[in-house]
Amino acid sequence: MFPEIGRPLDAVLSEILRIREKDPRTEDGTILGTMITTPHPISLKVVSMYLSSTLSDSIIFEGAARLEREVIAALGDLLNDPNIMGTFTSGGSEANVLGAYMLRQISGRKHIIVPETAHFSFLKAEKLGIVRLKIAEVDDRLKVDPDSVERLIDDSVGGIVGIAVNTDAGSVDPIYELNRIALEHDLHVYVDAALGGLVLPFMRDLGLRVPSFDFKLERVLGMCVDPHKFGLTPPPAGTFLFRENIADVIYFKAAYYFEERQYSIVSTRPAWPPVVFWGVINTLGRKGFRDLVRKCLDVRDYAVRRLEEEGFEVPMMPETIIVNVRVKSPRKVATFLRKMFKISVGVSPRLSSLRIVIMPHVTERSIERLIAALKSSIKELNNK
Repeated sequence: MFPEIGRPLDAVLSEILRIREKDPRTEDGTILGTMITTPHPISLKVVSMYLSSTLSDSIIFEGAARLEREVIAALGDLLNDPNIMGTFTSGGSEANVLGAYMLRQISGRKHIIVPETAHFSFLKAEKLGIVRLKIAEVDDRLKVDPDSVERLIDDSVGGIVGIAVNTDAGSVDPIYELNRIALEHDLHVYVDAALGGLVLPFMRDLGLRVPSFDFKLERVLGMCVDPHKFGLTPPPAGTFLFRENIADVIYFKAAYYFEERQYSIVSTRPAWPPVVFWGVINTLGRKGFRDLVRKCLDVRDYAVRRLEEEGFEVPMMPETIIVNVRVKSPRKVATFLRKMFKISVGVSPRLSSLRIVIMPHVTERSIERLIAALKSSIKELNNK
């Protein structure tokens, strides 16, 4: 109900705090199933500076717009195209809808091929009437099968989607194979790298084998990368990146702004997300991100070792930072963990497993707490 008369500020804040205390925090180490993490401390300072600023008109808020352009250029440097263009979005879902729209606009065809493991935002794009989906099969490591993709290609297909770190298992599709197929059939590729865009480049820096997935591949036309996942930036903070030569084909005209072109779905975009991310990358640098990735990989390896020592099955060795634990009735176990131990994990129906995302806030202590709670939960559920 909309109140007739307001209350004192202290009373309102007290109620908000009381409600907030019922929700978990990443700092507690109990949020293990989502792709968010504790924001960098610079966030608090920057968000308050830019609360009344918007990126809807770059002529008015030109400082924030300049930092957005610098962040996009930095991502281009990271992802092998220094001339990349892009826009901040509300997240990977908005960017994926834009990516589907991009493939349709460039090709003039409405069907696109996506893996079985594609994010549900592509289903939203289909429901909205932007594209029609053809679903490609995946292999036993949940990577898209290039042969399945090729079998789906006909005159109605306008592009191919690949996933660089999928939600189910953290696997990376063979984007280089999708690039080859796109080249042979005069198509283009869009890459959902919402999580992988800020993980895979630093895994490569650490000397690990990372298959090509970015703009180094000539048929990759666009990508999404989410700073609110591994970029230590509070949500909503995503990006939609694309090659500069298609800008004239995919923009939306916003006639009453001085800067008439927009590339996002959301028009009145907050200014603070790119500014926070600009602050994060300039505070941490490549070395800081390498250190973060190394730490997460170490915790991942610790988790796999300890789970197996305790008799749990890890159905596939993780390629990146997602660990699965096979259990009977994973949704029921996850619900019990949340209700009884206030530990939240994800679920991967394809692997019949619990899904643990090793984000920067997850520690070895978090893993030990999860293992103890998991053993207790399974015992309790087996006795019912």
